[in-house]
Amino acid sequence: CAAASSASSRLSMQRWPIGLLLDAVATLAGTGGKQLLRHAALTGKHRYYALGLILTAVIDPIFDVAAYTYAAQSIIAAAAGLVVVWNVLLAPYTLGEALTRERKLGSALIFAGTLLVGVSGSHAEVERTPAQYLSLFARPEACAYYASFAAWIAVCAARLCRVGAGKVERGFLVAAAAGSLGGNTFTTKAASELLASGAADPECDGCPFRSPAFYLLAGCTAA
Repeated sequence: CAAASSASSRLSMQRWPIGLLLDAVATLAGTGGKQLLRHAALTGKHRYYALGLILTAVIDPIFDVAAYTYAAQSIIAAAAGLVVVWNVLLAPYTLGEALTRERKLGSALIFAGTLLVGVSGSHAEVERTPAQYLSLFARPEACAYYASFAAWIAVCAARLCRVGAGKVERGFLVAAAAGSLGGNTFTTKAASELLASGAADPECDGCPFRSPAFYLLAGCTAA
């Protein structure tokens, strides 16, 4: 398993542009899926719901997980901002939405930032065995983070139950909770690394497939 983990780490250092490209495809599929869902809601053409769900719930996650096997989380997580770029580029043609100067400027800044992170971000990764990965998420610091994160989501949920529809605070709470949940991509990175090392040598000592922690991380990623 240690050899598989080391090989996976070296592969990520050499092929991070592939990871960036895969995540660009993932964000494009996710954006297309969401726009198809929006189109179905506006036009009443329910056949687009199925296609939108396939792109959003199947194609997007597959390419996203694949991207994490080639590049560091610091690069792939930043590339998630391409969703905004794709929306700005496609929405005027797919949904007939107006493209304002502010939206153009915002998408240009996000695209430039993604490129800068890809070029100047850390391409090196710490080599860890599956056992080291699993113990990393059981440290006291990690447990404290889990508790604080759960408390934050609970606060958002409690406030959402009290704030009426149409209020600015409700929009902020929904966006904050969604961003917090979506921003925890460390589970995707960990699950992909454990999957790669376990698949390379499923009979080795400390194989992640025998640990419930692997399935917990994979479940959080799927959710």
